[in-house]
Amino acid sequence: MKKIFKWILILNKRLYKNFIFLIILFSVLFFSLLLAFTNKKESSLLKIGIALNSDSIISEEIYDELQKSTDLILFKKIKYNSQKNDFINNSGYEFLQKGDIDALWIFSPTLENEIKNFTTHNNISKEHLVKIIEREDNILLRLSREKLSSILFKFCAPYLYLDFTNRNLSMLANLSDYEKLEFFEVFPEGNPLFSFYTLDEKSITQKNYLLSPIRGLLSIFIVICGFSTALLILDDREKNLFIWLSQKNKIYTELLTIFLSVINISFVVLLSIFILGLNVNLFREMLCLVIFVFYTVSYTYFITNIINNKKILSLVIPFLSILMIVFCPIFFDFSKITFIKFIFPPSLYLKGIFYNKYIIYMFLLSILILSFTIIYKNYFLCQHD
Repeated sequence: MKKIFKWILILNKRLYKNFIFLIILFSVLFFSLLLAFTNKKESSLLKIGIALNSDSIISEEIYDELQKSTDLILFKKIKYNSQKNDFINNSGYEFLQKGDIDALWIFSPTLENEIKNFTTHNNISKEHLVKIIEREDNILLRLSREKLSSILFKFCAPYLYLDFTNRNLSMLANLSDYEKLEFFEVFPEGNPLFSFYTLDEKSITQKNYLLSPIRGLLSIFIVICGFSTALLILDDREKNLFIWLSQKNKIYTELLTIFLSVINISFVVLLSIFILGLNVNLFREMLCLVIFVFYTVSYTYFITNIINNKKILSLVIPFLSILMIVFCPIFFDFSKITFIKFIFPPSLYLKGIFYNKYIIYMFLLSILILSFTIIYKNYFLCQHD
């Protein structure tokens, strides 16, 4: 046991003496902190200016509802003089022309009265509830208008309900509008139009849509680090650095070297996941990541021994990285190429975060691949040395 710890300290010290390895470790943490900081500031696909009468309570309530409705759209309040029906210093139009906002929504100065008129039978309002000015028409702006309609409907619904009951339900004539609205408030509201959810088997957790690919990219980074360490191992073989070790101990040393490199990076990746708020519960994160580490070690050691050439492996690593980005479920999840995407370790890891069976698959594949690699190295490569 003392010898094992001694080897761990020696090999770990060797890694930390490598300046590039240290840069990689700290760069992952640095960029994660940077992403977390920028994500808190702003992460929207659309910017919409809202011009409203600050004296209107219902306008302010609608604005508050819009603000908390979705992260896709950044709503910016524009100074507006409702009495003069104009913007202060024309700031709204300037923002629109410069491209600082994608659309401008101008709420009616008498919005509450307009809503009452709009929802009253045979009393259609001649005024628009909201005047919309857009730089262009696209899918996202159309969806934003749907979001606006859904918020406005929430405020129109009570008046529509009262108008309907007053006209069609004479048996409720003895009830006041307040009593009718009490019954109306019992019914739950509908689901939001924009929602980004990650489904695990027991719960649904909302995640930030812009940061969702980061976990996948970090998992690819772990695999790349495993292959980078494999280049170091092939370099050691060329130099006969551990020639004094037995074949069995050489295998253990090489596996331990890759493991220490990957586990160091994994600690930083785990910390980054929590910093960015992408984590599920701690136990599942650690379980999945530990098994992914063993799977990555087995996978990289297998590929390294199959190729067994430093120059060729250095050419294969960028090619594998591109394939993992394309086929692993990071930006897109291609359901028709299941077999291809599961050739790469990050695919099982990303699925394993939310589904138990993929954790089992990773564990079994780790044992299978590692066993085959050891047999292959002992009985095939030794005969050719």
